Amino acid sequence: MHLSAPYPPKNAGLGLTPTVGVDVPICAVFLLLFILGAAGHMYILQTNLRKGHKFIMSGLMFGFCMARTVTCIMRIVWACYPHNVKVAIAAQIFVNAGILILLLINLIFAQRIVRAAHPHFGWHRAFHFTFMVLYVLILLMLATIITATVQSFYTLNPNTHRIDLDIQRATA
Repeated sequence: MHLSAPYPPKNAGLGLTPTVGVDVPICAVFLLLFILGAAGHMYILQTNLRKGHKFIMSGLMFGFCMARTVTCIMRIVWACYPHNVKVAIAAQIFVNAGILILLLINLIFAQRIVRAAHPHFGWHRAFHFTFMVLYVLILLMLATIITATVQSFYTLNPNTHRIDLDIQRATA
């Protein structure tokens, strides 16, 4: 049997390969929860914006919930069509995107906590620039994980697979 790119994964990804009996009911429940979460965060964001308050976390949490919504949908589709490699690629990309959005939110909260607890240190320019570097690194990690995930499906080179797997583990 001759395979052409994209190739099915050789190693197990996050959550292994989904099955209809196990993954579809679980993903359906999480899909509902993430849709409700997205709606709630968008409502909070819009309410605050009308009052003149910008609370970026509600927008980021909306983005996280939407990424997880798409992840659940992709996982359900992947369970129904287990040999569709392009759906597997999309599912893995959205899993990793959600992780990085959550990391970004945690960094913003960490910065706020340090600024509230230690204003002299927390508002220092060096501390500010350190967090700016971390934000940029998260964006670079997102680009890197997308590239490594897609590349891992389009090559048969074992060394490239090892490198891509290391990148995926480090980013997650």
